[in-house]
Amino acid sequence: MKIIFDERNVEKSEEFPEIPFGINNDPESLALQFELFRKMIYSDPILATCRELLLNAIDSHTEANISNKPIEITLPNRFDSCFKVRDYGKGLSEEEMKDIYTKYFKSTRSTSNKFVGAMGLGSKSFWAVSDSAVTTSYQNGIKRIFNAYIDKSNLGRLQKIAEESTSEPDGLEVIVPVKQEDIQKFIDKTINLCKYFIIKPKILGINPIPDISHDNHYILSGKNWFYWGDNRSPIAVMGQVPYFINMQAMEGVLSDIQEIFLNSGIESLV
Repeated sequence: MKIIFDERNVEKSEEFPEIPFGINNDPESLALQFELFRKMIYSDPILATCRELLLNAIDSHTEANISNKPIEITLPNRFDSCFKVRDYGKGLSEEEMKDIYTKYFKSTRSTSNKFVGAMGLGSKSFWAVSDSAVTTSYQNGIKRIFNAYIDKSNLGRLQKIAEESTSEPDGLEVIVPVKQEDIQKFIDKTINLCKYFIIKPKILGINPIPDISHDNHYILSGKNWFYWGDNRSPIAVMGQVPYFINMQAMEGVLSDIQEIFLNSGIESLV
């Protein structure tokens, strides 16, 4: 997703000194900031983890010009309670892992609209549900395994724990431990997300494989939005991600929307 900052010109009456805003980078302050990023930026941590890791994998395929190739998702189960996402993109070198993977707001995808991600947050989303995650990078016949974990400083660390030759195709796999009580939530939220993906992922880990086809029994639709007319909320889709529209929050504009729907032959919005 391309990010553009508008230029802002401010007229000043006098040339007084200016002080730019910044971020306090002493250890205690950074620990607090990282805790906020990990635990408080997502209203639904499980959904955010599923969404961000899946979209990162899709962006990796876009970057490698293999957009039509499905990513692979291994859903957690009672025998293996890990959520795994495997893409077949270019993978990451050790330097890229150090320079991009460990830094918030550092992204290589903020200059083009062909990518969904741009903020440099998605690859760290697993922190919202777990204190650790294992990432394996396959690149040019080399397999590198990295462990990300929360240390005593509360900042988080990334440590390479293995490197070896491999015949596996390039790409990245992220493995996130899942609490037993959250397994079904990961399954349900992942399946609902996948229904709106253009290229359906390959689902592993559970049997039978759930249906990820899109429910097209809506009574009204437009470009990237759907309305079913029953008790379900209308949905807008952006970057292949469904967002539920809160109709109560739209009370001020409902009359105008209602008129449009009535002219379309729809009796009610709710």
